[in-house]
Amino acid sequence: MIKTILKNNWAALSVILLLSAIAIATGLNHQIDFDESQHHLKAIQQYIEQAPMFDLQSYHSASGPLPYVIWSVWGSILGDSIASLRLLTLFFAFGCIFIILSLLRDQPFKIKVLVLLLSTIQPYFISRSLSIYTMIPSLFMGLSALLAYIRYLESKKTAWLVAYSLFAVCALFSRQIYLSYIAGISLHFLLYSIRQNRAIFKKSTLIAFGMPVLLFGMLLIYWGGGNPPGFSGNASKGINLAQLDFSLIFLGFWFWPVAYDYLKKLPRWLLIVAGILALHMFVVPLYVSSENATKLVDNTISGIIPRIFETLIIAGIPTLVIAAIEAVLWAIGVLIFYIILQQLNHVCSWIIIFHIAILLLVPQVWERYYFPIIPIIWFVLVRNIKTNKIYALQLALQTGIVAMYLFQKVL
Repeated sequence: MIKTILKNNWAALSVILLLSAIAIATGLNHQIDFDESQHHLKAIQQYIEQAPMFDLQSYHSASGPLPYVIWSVWGSILGDSIASLRLLTLFFAFGCIFIILSLLRDQPFKIKVLVLLLSTIQPYFISRSLSIYTMIPSLFMGLSALLAYIRYLESKKTAWLVAYSLFAVCALFSRQIYLSYIAGISLHFLLYSIRQNRAIFKKSTLIAFGMPVLLFGMLLIYWGGGNPPGFSGNASKGINLAQLDFSLIFLGFWFWPVAYDYLKKLPRWLLIVAGILALHMFVVPLYVSSENATKLVDNTISGIIPRIFETLIIAGIPTLVIAAIEAVLWAIGVLIFYIILQQLNHVCSWIIIFHIAILLLVPQVWERYYFPIIPIIWFVLVRNIKTNKIYALQLALQTGIVAMYLFQKVL
């Protein structure tokens, strides 16, 4: 039995062992970054002092209140040291790993291993698993809601429907961006019910799908906006077209092997249109200034991809070359998005569409906002994956970026 468990779960256990080794080596007492100290730790300490009456308005963070409630309860019982709080995040990361594996259970073994590694040996997943950030707890809640929904469609058991509703509420109360999960799942269920000639407005489904939206709406009304009043974030200024450009560059950078795999199956007109439209990056590139390489008008651009471009700019690489790289990634992103649109029967395709649509209203072009859909995109693209060396190259790229982060920030 142990051999079977190890054989079927060695990839998940490998990632868990990697995270555990880092945690043991550092004691989870590595350098505290700005957001941890100025936002998350302060919110947790405030909630520990307020327990059991938590103020849902005055904490200084843009995230939802639930992760801070969980951390504060953990801290009150097991200690509120940096290492203790990070340990809880690590446990959530372990949960995410096994949920991703469960969502891939119907895939061939090699594909399952590949997608799991591409989703977790990933800079944002590794780094945030070792920190006090809401990104990992909220991902756990979002993936749990997705898993419960898929299991409900498979079994039609009410218990899974209840589980979906509970985890959907938890996801929305952890990070507001998980509205994309709930919107995508809800629309998929509507279309699924129509195709299956099922009754859409059954009492049980209305409650299960309506409750998360109702409670989240009440929270937004209580806040008086999209963020807690205690956090003075930047308000939306309408559609941010730089976000659209970045979303395609993001798809092109992290998921290019699928476009390479699928290239011969793509229509020629799409390749031509993507190439022509990508030329606009020569006119309006995202990164043009070595003095402030991560600034576009009044929209801050940050993340791994921007940092790579910033490094190229500082190194003196001509703007024309950088614009060419952007154009290529942008065009590849169009191809990836086309492949996603070809699979609208998949619930995750709708999650991706809603996620990008919501981010178009966000003034900050922050790559970490795309973190929730990294595994979701792989769940859609998994049907187009072939286990060849090109994915090993992408995995090596991600591993290298992870290693650089660990040496700079953790080890």
